[in-house]
Amino acid sequence: GPDGHNRVRHVRSIYFLDRRYWVLIDRALPLDDQAHCYESLFHLNNDPSEVTVQGQRVLTRRSDGPNLMIVVAQRQNQGLSVVAGQREPVLRGWRPDTRGPTVTPCPTVCLSQHSTGDAVFAAIFYPLEQGQDPPQSSLNVVEADREKVCLEVRVDGHAARHVCDPLEVALDEQHELEGP
Repeated sequence: GPDGHNRVRHVRSIYFLDRRYWVLIDRALPLDDQAHCYESLFHLNNDPSEVTVQGQRVLTRRSDGPNLMIVVAQRQNQGLSVVAGQREPVLRGWRPDTRGPTVTPCPTVCLSQHSTGDAVFAAIFYPLEQGQDPPQSSLNVVEADREKVCLEVRVDGHAARHVCDPLEVALDEQHELEGP
């Protein structure tokens, strides 16, 4: 907050499934009963023209290398967008230029959610080889409360995988970052 006190606790869990893809769960747990706007941002190392949004998935389409598919679980009051080179209302979607002290536009996946309670973001990050078509996939939040988040993950026609992430485990494995 403006006075330097955190009013929301952020917890991130990442699972590597089937030796092929990652499932990420971000939780925002408010310490008050106020309305908050939560965001998760993911910067992509692509030209902005190589990134598309198709429903709840984001695809990169490089012709000269590997790509990435991000599938987002749809949640109430959640938005999904990709921005690059944004100046207003906040600077977003920039990366340092490797040739000097300038910046260049960088596609940035933005998940946002407005809530007076907990917020959950969940996504599949599936790497694709050059030219590989993205697999059919879906991600659904089956249950989300203060104790746990349970997901149903379907990728490439395989049987559904269920991921349950109990909060006490996520909190026990947290790593504190020092900073200003």
